[in-house]
Amino acid sequence: MIDINTQLSGYCVRINNEAGEFDLIDRTLAQLYPDINIDELPELSISQYQQWCGRGNQTAVYKNGELILQAKNSPAINLAQAKAAKLVELNAAAQAFVNQAADLDSIPDFELQTWPLQSAEAQAWAADNTAATPVLDRIAAARGMEPDKLKAAALRKALAYSALSAHVAGQRQALQSKIGAAKTVDALDKIKIEFTAPEAV
Repeated sequence: MIDINTQLSGYCVRINNEAGEFDLIDRTLAQLYPDINIDELPELSISQYQQWCGRGNQTAVYKNGELILQAKNSPAINLAQAKAAKLVELNAAAQAFVNQAADLDSIPDFELQTWPLQSAEAQAWAADNTAATPVLDRIAAARGMEPDKLKAAALRKALAYSALSAHVAGQRQALQSKIGAAKTVDALDKIKIEFTAPEAV
């Protein structure tokens, strides 16, 4: 009785790349391939050859003596992958635009972490100039600056950053909706990722 798992099929594998994609060569037609030594090529077992013949809509790769069948990417899968990549690109572009517009790259992280406190204190001061502003007071003292002058500057910066963030967030969300609505990869590729700053007020 023939063991199809060990009996060789007569079909040899010429591997084309590291992914394991290959050409199948009939050993009886080896003379048609003068550039290769057929005896140096791995040969499919009968079982592997049967799998290859019945692969249907699957791709086959050969790695470490194993025949591996893989499902081909459908258009829907390709579109989903393209959308995911486009969203990564979109989010990175939005963050980069805000960083550049607000000059965030020139400010150390520890200082950026004080911005919410500075903003809250500056807005509280704007509503009531007797409100406690310990963070802004310490910054003003360290800079040798009049506290109210620093608070006014912090308020302007906070309002400008809030306007910038909201404006870019709205544009980013609109582009995200377009990406989500794209029906084809070609339509997705036509979506331009670009941002503008809000008009000065």
